[in-house]
Amino acid sequence: MTPIVALDLKRITAEVAARHGMLLRPDDPAMLLVTMNEVVLQQVIGSIEARAEEMVAGIEAGFRSAQREALGSVEREARKAGIEPDASEAMTAPSSSSTKSAKPRVTARNSVSPRR
Repeated sequence: MTPIVALDLKRITAEVAARHGMLLRPDDPAMLLVTMNEVVLQQVIGSIEARAEEMVAGIEAGFRSAQREALGSVEREARKAGIEPDASEAMTAPSSSSTKSAKPRVTARNSVSPRR
């Protein structure tokens, strides 16, 4: 969640004075609205951040699932073509705890020549 940022009330009063020619004091009732607005915005931003985090988690889970499916398909097709993954380097989807740069590797015991 985003850290709470304190409003610069001096800047707000200076901006109101510059734009509207009115001087606001810290005890002016208009400052109540500024504080209320700040609280509302913090709550809305918190909700947006939480929803965005949920969406990102869902997308990441979808990518992991698609990757596992694709790797399974590649393994099946490799086996059909006579290429067996080396047991020590079997193709697996990287776990969520592995580094993001980890890439699955395939090694072939038998070389396959192109069909003519």
